[in-house]
Amino acid sequence: IVEKYFNEIFKELFDEILSSRWRVRESIQLGLLEIFRLSNRKLIDDPQYIGLFQELFRRLFAVCDDTKESVRKAALSTINAFKQNC
Repeated sequence: IVEKYFNEIFKELFDEILSSRWRVRESIQLGLLEIFRLSNRKLIDDPQYIGLFQELFRRLFAVCDDTKESVRKAALSTINAFKQNC
């Protein structure tokens, strides 16, 4: 299912990464973490996502400065998985 709807899932996570609700921000970090860890695809190989990398990195770093500690930890884990995916 994730592979079938990957583009829609990724777009939703990307769009809501800076949500005003901390639970949403944390959930998105964990969702992205799973995508980067378990996805059979390397996003770096997909030209569709290369254009999003700079903005995605900026958003991930913004979440690293979150007021909620659990969101910050999830963001750091997501950044590490993102680096490995690239």
